[in-house]
This record gives sequence, structure tokens and C-alpha cells, in this order.
Amino acid sequence: MSEEQAVIYGVQKDEKFKYIGKTVKSVKGNRELRKSDVGRRYTSEEINKVFTENHDVNMVVLKTIEAQDWYDEKLKEVVKYKDNHPLVNAQWMLEGKRGYWEGKERDPHTLQRLSESKFKEVVQYDKNGVLVNIWQSGKEVAIQVFRDYRVINGGGHTRLYRVLDTGTLKRKFRYGYYWFRKSDLLKEYNGIPAKLNLDAIRKKEQQYRKANYKRPTTYRRYTIIYEDINGEEIQRFKNIYDAGEFLKISPNMVGKICRGVVVPNNFRLKYGEKELQPIDVQKPHYEYLLVNKKRKGLAARINYDDIFDVDL
Repeated sequence: MSEEQAVIYGVQKDEKFKYIGKTVKSVKGNRELRKSDVGRRYTSEEINKVFTENHDVNMVVLKTIEAQDWYDEKLKEVVKYKDNHPLVNAQWMLEGKRGYWEGKERDPHTLQRLSESKFKEVVQYDKNGVLVNIWQSGKEVAIQVFRDYRVINGGGHTRLYRVLDTGTLKRKFRYGYYWFRKSDLLKEYNGIPAKLNLDAIRKKEQQYRKANYKRPTTYRRYTIIYEDINGEEIQRFKNIYDAGEFLKISPNMVGKICRGVVVPNNFRLKYGEKELQPIDVQKPHYEYLLVNKKRKGLAARINYDDIFDVDL
């Protein structure tokens, strides 16, 4: 089946149909259309029950048609079988409420109403919180200020939408201004303030974070395996901090040795399995020395015999 074709299928129980749908998913060979091929695509609880609660239904391919004709062909099948059984989607199809506008041209009045429904006013404040402008729509701001408005798959895209959706004042600041949806301000202030109290907003955000943020107490860290130059395991450490404390080197250096960036002559370190460990690890911080500070390549082999205070 090509990409230009669609399959009209029916969900059949005994001799009656419970649902008729369409899909552009190809049916390879003689394989029957399965519930899993189409059931997950529907969000209606009533339609989902047809697929999930009826285990004895069959998926029947009624016809394969050109994709652009799917609505009319599906409607014909609904009309054909609706007298035998009250199809779940029959009334929707007959009233033109499901897929009605696909492939059809809208009349001027409908186009105007759809356009008006997309006018979500955006309010602009300067860095001091003083009202600058109320824009008619986000699209207008995206074109004139953000200059990144584009249409992808029939939908408008711009960074402005992410700015408006964010919940923090800092992230609402772009191009020297703060940006808010008018509807959000009306809910918060019952009007559009001529000036925002930015300090009060920041304080409120801080109180919210303090009340709702739960600091994690554990973290998954690699264990560290300590070996001699022959690959025999000498000791195993819980993390890079424990290994660094034992070897009197920094945790950063432990990581470099594990990754092979630094190769000591008298021992080896490598990563083990990850384990869930307490997140607060208080260990001394040890500085490490290089034999030749002018040497730029850390990957060069270094003699650590006199640097690390470790007896092997």
C-alpha cells in the first residue's frame, strides 16, 4: 500500500460492526489488521473500550482507497452498516464532527472565527516592570520582535511560546522585556497592572520553591575498582571521593585515571557498577602534582611512585 492510500476497516463482533475507522498503516501480505495497529490512536474513552474491552472482535479490512477520499468512503461504510448496529462513531460521522474539515475548504465566516480564536493577547513590560504594550497576538510578537515565527505541519512555532509557558520571572525576560499572556495576568491581578512589583514576584517565587522543592538525598554513583599493574583487585571504593581520600588525590584525578586520560605506573583504577548512595559526601580535597607542569599532554605516562602516598 502506498503512502497515498488509506484502509477503511471495521471492528466486527459476530455479524455486526461496533466501529468503522481508517488508517494509513500498511497491511503487509495477508496479515490481518490488529487492534494494536489502530486502537492506540483514539483518545475517546468510548472508542477505546471497543478495542480494549472486546477481546472477541475482529479487525476487517473493508476497502483500500485514495487517502484524500477517506472521509467520504468511511461515511459510506458507516451509512451502510448503521442499521444493523448502532456504531459508536455513526452519529459523529453523520453530523460531520469527526474529520469533517480534512480536505475541504472553509467558508469566509468560519475562517474569520478560527482566526479570532487564535488571538491570544501578549503583554510587554520593560526591565523595571513598566507596561510597554499589549500585543494583539503572540504571532505578532514572534514576527516583529523574536523574528523566528515559522509554520511546521500546520502549526505556528516560536521561542515566544516557551517564554510565555515558563513559570519564572527570569525566564520570561527576553530581548530586554518581560512577556506575559494577558489571560494569565487577568487571573493573577484581575486586571492589567501599569507596573509590576518585580521584587514581590521574585520573593513569591522563592517562597514557592522553598515550600515545594525537596532536595534529593541519594544519587547513583559509580563504584571504583583499585587494581595493581597486573589487574589484580586490591580494594573497591564506593565512589570517586572515597578513592580520592585513600589515594590522597582529587576526585577529578580519580575520574581521569578511570577514563585512561592519566595512566599511573604502579596501579590502575576503573569504574565498577553504579550504586545508590547518599548525595552529601564530605571528603578532604587533595591537590595533585604533575612531574612536569610544562607538559601539556595529560595522556602521557607519568611516574606516580613519589607522588601518591600509597603502599602496594
